[in-house]
Amino acid sequence: MKWSSYQNLRVPNFSVHALRTILADAGLDWRTALTNADIDPDAVDRPKGTIPAKKELAFQLEFVALTQNRIDLWLRAARAYTTSTSGVRGMALATAPTVAAWAEAASATDYSPGLLEISPLHTAEGIVKGIQFSYPDTPQELIPFSVYRELCATTRSLSWLYAAPFPFTRVEIPIPELAPEAASYVACPIDCGSEALRLW
Repeated sequence: MKWSSYQNLRVPNFSVHALRTILADAGLDWRTALTNADIDPDAVDRPKGTIPAKKELAFQLEFVALTQNRIDLWLRAARAYTTSTSGVRGMALATAPTVAAWAEAASATDYSPGLLEISPLHTAEGIVKGIQFSYPDTPQELIPFSVYRELCATTRSLSWLYAAPFPFTRVEIPIPELAPEAASYVACPIDCGSEALRLW
């Protein structure tokens, strides 16, 4: 999602709620993080509440600043995003009959929990062979967390649909290295330093 679109949206408070809970459980200063992101604490727990997207982004940046080198917390956050199948898009992802349908549903709407763009990867014949997450407008400091989030959420979602560990053939990630606990999500080669997160 481009910044020009994202900054004008209101998004579900799910992301901020999940990240706030992780900070609180870890004994980290979630109150100051909310203040710095200009988010009213009452808005975080409000059922079906929304948050201005630019404030969601600000809070994600606060989360990343407070959890540097805490990959365990990033993966816990990623697992929370994995279960967020709400609304029409969420139902489409949770019930996709094929990988191609899942990839098309994931990339069909201009919505995501952050500044990222999702697109199917096609063969020359037009067959969907994977999915790509790119981060053209994402602040650099947020990209590593975003990569862990999308890698975890995607591998778990597709494994649920496949009813077994999903047989990825290759993964490319746009960060220098991946922690072993996240690398274990796939049983295939992982190439670091790419321009985007690609799951083939």
